[in-house]
Amino acid sequence: MKDLLAVLLSVFVAMPGLGDTKKQEQTPRMVHFLHAPHPVYPKNRHLFGSGLYRIYFNPRTGWATSVEILKSTRSSTLDQAAVDGFMKWQCEPGTLTQVTIPLAFSSN
Repeated sequence: MKDLLAVLLSVFVAMPGLGDTKKQEQTPRMVHFLHAPHPVYPKNRHLFGSGLYRIYFNPRTGWATSVEILKSTRSSTLDQAAVDGFMKWQCEPGTLTQVTIPLAFSSN
């Protein structure tokens, strides 16, 4: 059985110092992450769902500083697994302030 099926459909980013954040979030572009592990799917659970998360980064270090749940999976266990995983992400310093990630959990 696979532990996790994570589907990253698209990445929308906001660059530091470029003005209107709402406009920037609608501009897809390639992003280089130095560290981006998959969230750990809870063992012995038959949970599934999809959610939408916004990760905020420290522009100096590139490390995630917080995660906002924009759309819940409707499972606090899955949402917490996503937040815990995303808090371990690091992007190239000076490139991102935030990124929005869709994520789907499925047990196979």
